[in-house]
Amino acid sequence: MTKAAQSISKNAFKRDCASPWDGSVRSLWMGLEEEVFLLRDGAPAPLSEVRAIFSDLLGHGYHVAQSDGRGLPIQVNFEHRHGYVAIKNDYCSHILEVAFPPERDPIQFASIYLDVWNTIEHVANARGFKIVRRGYLPIEPLDIVYTSRTDWFLNRKLAPERPFADRHFGSKICAVQTHFNILNSAFFRSLPSLYSFEYLFPLLFSTSSLTTKDRTFRCVRPLVYRDNFPDTFGAVGVPDQVPTSEGDYAAFLSRSTEINRDYTFIAPRAFGSVEFRSACAQPNIDSLYELIALRIATIETARKTLSAIQSDSRELFYGVCEDLSPPTTRLKADAKLLSLATETADSPWAPHLESTLRRLSSLTEPTSGNR
Repeated sequence: MTKAAQSISKNAFKRDCASPWDGSVRSLWMGLEEEVFLLRDGAPAPLSEVRAIFSDLLGHGYHVAQSDGRGLPIQVNFEHRHGYVAIKNDYCSHILEVAFPPERDPIQFASIYLDVWNTIEHVANARGFKIVRRGYLPIEPLDIVYTSRTDWFLNRKLAPERPFADRHFGSKICAVQTHFNILNSAFFRSLPSLYSFEYLFPLLFSTSSLTTKDRTFRCVRPLVYRDNFPDTFGAVGVPDQVPTSEGDYAAFLSRSTEINRDYTFIAPRAFGSVEFRSACAQPNIDSLYELIALRIATIETARKTLSAIQSDSRELFYGVCEDLSPPTTRLKADAKLLSLATETADSPWAPHLESTLRRLSSLTEPTSGNR
């Protein structure tokens, strides 16, 4: 787990939001980890110049959480009532990672979210930087941020037949990752059902489309993950066989011996949180809120419909990423499940879900071109 992710699970979820999920939407706590591209004149800048932004943030209420050997801050935090905001680089100098502590209410979350990003953009713009919110940009790194896993990534064997195999794939992708306090035995039983809805996120929230001379891809970021791990590493993306108990999950992780890390797109984390990792970085808070609302709807639906499990989750998910259209019958059935399971939910996220479900329903119209 990255330091920023730890700021969500370890620091934030240990407080009053540490109570286990009781099954109601209002008892859900949502934490967020967001990555963006940080570029100057469309290109990466040296790490020392990026970290000067962190130094500037000290004048806006932030404090140094970690520093390098020269005393430059490599992570700065801002204290919040449910934990703290953590800002650092991820993989290289042009990937900025911001982790937010959890909230239950979208209005409360918007207050801190918009304030944090307004401050970051003000400071970054003053130094000639621009924030780009996309899931994929083919940019090579200028300076790498080394961690305990960097050597493995830099020296692993690549599969040349995979279109997105890349030594520095981490410099080309940005995500928005949500955390919820739902880790219990019921979570593992609902995991296959959760994965059955996962194709909806590249379908509705991709910001990593790509057109090459040969073909078009709808959502590249998950394909980048898929193509950069060996077949023997099972804990990545959407698994072939989804575990349904805590013991099965532990055995599943133990089979991936190359590196001690869970890179699946729905990953249990410490302190009772589950991290949802498949989504691209989003362009604005409205899109982000629709994504969060859909996440909450899938969590609620999976809890209520454990028998409605699809066995083709992996094939469907990556097919959608590669620009295939899901069957209209599947879209209609899942839209109905999501609306039925959440129509009586007393949730502050309901208006954002309604907007998302309208978009989903529009894809089932004859003019959408779906099969």
